[in-house]
Amino acid sequence: MSHESAAEYLESCKKEIVASALDEARRRGNRVALDPGARRLFTEHIVTCIDGVCAELRGEPGAGADRENALSRSIGRLRAAEGLGLDESKAASLIFFEVATGILLARLEDRERWPILVAPVLSALNRTVVERIMTATAGYLDYLISGIQTTHVEERLRVSREIHDRVASWVSASHRGLELYALSGCGGRTDGAERLQAARSAFTESLTALEEISGDLVLPRDEDSLHALVNHYLEVLGPIRPTVTAVLHGDESAIPYRIRAELFLIIREALRNALRHAGATAVTIEVGAHPDTVVCSITDDGSGFRPDTVESSTGRTGLLSMRERAHSVGGDLAVDSRPGGGTRILVSAPLSTGMAD
Repeated sequence: MSHESAAEYLESCKKEIVASALDEARRRGNRVALDPGARRLFTEHIVTCIDGVCAELRGEPGAGADRENALSRSIGRLRAAEGLGLDESKAASLIFFEVATGILLARLEDRERWPILVAPVLSALNRTVVERIMTATAGYLDYLISGIQTTHVEERLRVSREIHDRVASWVSASHRGLELYALSGCGGRTDGAERLQAARSAFTESLTALEEISGDLVLPRDEDSLHALVNHYLEVLGPIRPTVTAVLHGDESAIPYRIRAELFLIIREALRNALRHAGATAVTIEVGAHPDTVVCSITDDGSGFRPDTVESSTGRTGLLSMRERAHSVGGDLAVDSRPGGGTRILVSAPLSTGMAD
């Protein structure tokens, strides 16, 4: 279905949207607008995004798609290389969407025409911006994990599942919200503003999920302690998480970096499972550094499960990935769990000089 009049209306607002989005991003101190190179890419992103939406509204969804995807992926890789966090990109995208929404609504005084001119634009713009963010994030993540060894392929597969399971649902919710907003007659009904706010919230949630996924992939550095790494991951999880108690026995400096990194990734996976699958309210992490061995246990009070059933299926708990990480440093992993009885994961690895780095 062609929305020629909506496309023309968006084009008439393009210059104002571009200028206002840059000004607002600069006013808020966003690095995307302050850095000359990032500002140029942000400007190009806005312009091509609007052009793509106009083409879609005219019934030409494939116009310039390859170039737009290449640009988004390039933006993601460049921002990762320059150390520009996804939080900055997320904020800039929200600014663009908010500014565009405000201008499109403000310039059209005849509210009876909102369903014809504004609603189709907002629906297409929301979907396009989120798709661009997802593509840019893929480029960002490509850069971050380009140096990861092939033993970490499971991480790539997990990221794919996370983007599908967590982000796609919010994008869909946002799109539905904008469609309902259009059906309600936009401003013609009292619930129009509520529907628009719900769509904006879903849009924000989708970007937040992307930010969490990317932060979830950052690998430990040589100087990072297990305590610091666990605390950082708990910050990524946010307020909705179990109570975590972490105890370290012995000298952590005796644990080689490679073993310490794999232990953290195992702990991270266990925490993720406890929160998302087991509904745990408390998790206890104990790490013991002994002269020849390091032992780590992660215990939660969640719903528990049958390990033999889960490991023989294609479940999402990541037990296979954790076991492979333990094996990669010459260690072993055992799981003690039963339905309704919580879960305890025990990891042990030798502190041999061969695992120094």
